[in-house]
Amino acid sequence: MTAFVRWRPGRSDRLVREALALGLLLLLCAAAHRWIGSNAGLHGFKLEPAFARLDAGAFGKIRREGDALVVRSASNKPAVAMLDEVTLEPDKRYLLVLQVGGGLGYRFEALDENAKPALRLRLPPRAGSEERLFVLEAANLPERLRFRIVNKWPEELRVERVELYRLSGAYRLAGLAPWLAALLLLALFGGRHRRRLAAYFASPDRAGDRFFVAAVFAACLLIFSLAPVQQIADSKYITVVSHSLLTSGTLSVPAAFAATTDQENPYHLRQIDGRYYHFFPNAPAVLNAPFVAAYRAAGVVPMTPDGMFFRHHEARILRTISALVAAALCAVLFLLGRLWLPPGAALALVAVFALGTQIFSSISRPFWTHGWAVLLLAAALYLLLSPSWNRRAVAYVASASLLSWSYFCRPTMALSVVAATLIVAVEQRRRLPVFAGVGLVWLALFVLQSMASYGEPLPPYMFSWHIESGHLGARFLDPGYLDGVLGTLISPGRGLLVFVPFVPCVLWIAVRRRRWLPSPLLAALAFAVFVAHWQVLSLLSTWWGGQSYGPRLFSDIVPWLFLLSAMALHAFREATRSGDVRWPKLKAAGIALTVAAALFINVRGATAPETWRWRSFEVPPRWLVEGGEPRFQPAGMWNWRYPQFMAGLIEKEQSRPRPD
Repeated sequence: MTAFVRWRPGRSDRLVREALALGLLLLLCAAAHRWIGSNAGLHGFKLEPAFARLDAGAFGKIRREGDALVVRSASNKPAVAMLDEVTLEPDKRYLLVLQVGGGLGYRFEALDENAKPALRLRLPPRAGSEERLFVLEAANLPERLRFRIVNKWPEELRVERVELYRLSGAYRLAGLAPWLAALLLLALFGGRHRRRLAAYFASPDRAGDRFFVAAVFAACLLIFSLAPVQQIADSKYITVVSHSLLTSGTLSVPAAFAATTDQENPYHLRQIDGRYYHFFPNAPAVLNAPFVAAYRAAGVVPMTPDGMFFRHHEARILRTISALVAAALCAVLFLLGRLWLPPGAALALVAVFALGTQIFSSISRPFWTHGWAVLLLAAALYLLLSPSWNRRAVAYVASASLLSWSYFCRPTMALSVVAATLIVAVEQRRRLPVFAGVGLVWLALFVLQSMASYGEPLPPYMFSWHIESGHLGARFLDPGYLDGVLGTLISPGRGLLVFVPFVPCVLWIAVRRRRWLPSPLLAALAFAVFVAHWQVLSLLSTWWGGQSYGPRLFSDIVPWLFLLSAMALHAFREATRSGDVRWPKLKAAGIALTVAAALFINVRGATAPETWRWRSFEVPPRWLVEGGEPRFQPAGMWNWRYPQFMAGLIEKEQSRPRPD
């Protein structure tokens, strides 16, 4: 352990011991926070119940068995179990307790006075009767509500208990207590060792890098794991693919599982030659397989042998994987920053990127394929740029493999593969044959696997009819191209410069202090990847990326933006030492404000569920739809009156028809 932190032999031992003790205490704080939000913890804060009586609804077959209701749909009509009306007190929190078992899933709804849903929970089935708890904010709901449970499946749903309790005021304070304790412990540790920490943060010595890599990983893992928002959209059912790979050795999902999901008409599955495959890239499912196997050994599986899907199990697995991948990405970014920056500056930059970019608001939220893609890209870039690695042949074999799998996860990573190849061609030309050869071997294996599974050299997701690469030339003349060019940068719903507003500051510093850049060629290459990726996104007809938070599709170039930021910060430090920098307070305040705005916006995306449920219009007004059924339109991406990052803080704009 003393090799990790080499300041003074005697004192470093004490520092390491206290750091380990601090880590254990922080884990206890995290465990306390988890316990407060668990079933046992929530029960400790409940007060008198608001209601506890069930009535049979008007539709379907509903019968009583003791104190429980058995709900089974009849023909095409759902079965509805209604509850008594309840009046909520303003500015109070309530605990909803459900004891439901069986069935194929159900909906729990809260209806307002106009019988319209004010709250809708779509809940997956459980293998047996299990208690579920939900915290409701009265401020976000109408004063008078009537609850109901809807079962549209022919399988019987057993409703054993539905209760609503008012939570005590201590619940809010108890939720903050572990965080306050953690901040106090960190402050005490920093105050006790401030001199040695400050000396090391400014030192070029790399002896403590391993210690701080572990600290960055642990801190980010803790934060990402505790953030409440879970984003599972395109990657739904991906754990089923991993499960199938472990149990049957194939990437196709079992026929029994596909049959149970047909009624939901999922867009995630495609039938090819009688088999069902996940439509989106399967490489993340392969990389997820070890984690799915570990959960499977613990009895947590995404599906049963008869094909029933456990959505809550998938969410649990993907939550762990996403947090681990994002935390590992931050650790690798720290190593990239240490190529040009002292530890303190590298840690500060990693903290800004970890909490103020898509790493927190998208990559760490379960689950997007960007996570594995950018982690593999960042690791490959470190191997190619690190002086301790780029002289070894194994670094080029490993980096070529990492880049290949990054492309398998996200086809847009082809731009990064080209850029990395240019780095090898310029810096280590004699290694280029090995680098290119390993990449071609992986590509050949990928094509062979695709031919065996789909009968085509590439999976369906990578065909031009989906990503529209075959129509990119025509899109330059399309009015939607300009919409994509501006929307991906400055729209309030998806603009990179809106959600990560410090990016212009990075570009300005890199250009203004280009004389002190450690590698102008690498900075130019990173900027070129940024521009090329921006243009590719702008050419896509779905440039907004569907249901997601902010500029999710720009997540693929986060490692390049970090490299450019690290080099810009290095150049600024060198210019300051040479006396060439005049730093007015107004300029410093402006940059600090952009960083603070980025932290606020992206932290909200990871911690405020309202941002994930955001729509500028739930149903677009008729004048936005040119024939056909109303569906989600990108018009809301330009609505500054209700931007996504302000959802839950300001009142939602109501859709209204345009006057003639």
